[in-house]
Amino acid sequence: MRAEGAGLPLARVLLVLGVAPPAEVVLIPVCGVAATRWGPDRVVLGGCVAAGVEVVLPAHVDRVWQLALLQVLGAVAVACLANVGMAAVRERFPRRDAFGTGVFVAARSVAGLLGNGAGGLLGSAFGLRWVFLAAAVCSFLAAGLCALVVARPRRPVHGRT
Repeated sequence: MRAEGAGLPLARVLLVLGVAPPAEVVLIPVCGVAATRWGPDRVVLGGCVAAGVEVVLPAHVDRVWQLALLQVLGAVAVACLANVGMAAVRERFPRRDAFGTGVFVAARSVAGLLGNGAGGLLGSAFGLRWVFLAAAVCSFLAAGLCALVVARPRRPVHGRT
């Protein structure tokens, strides 16, 4: 973020960074309703796209309203991916909820480790913009994989459709 170049006061920036948690409180049930209506896979796909856009934009933010909008976009990604994504993974493993939850949490942890390591290497070698670009590419690749899952016809699981 280019706050120092735009002359944004640090106190204002920190206040705006607090937008995400209340937005998540509102968006989590909204995403749950959306998942009920359109299916969790489509909502997770939307979360992947939101995450990709969210990681591209920080290098270009230079206004407080842009930062606030970025925080809301991050809240959309969290509401879609962390909450609906958890439910979607658990649905894939019926009667094995703990396994589904474990897979989801492990995947997020590994992604964080790999992302931070790769981001550090990219950032030190090529600069911060490449870190954002690489994160966006990974998010959009995940969105593509989710799109493949969404496009595949679903088979009934244990008599359910």
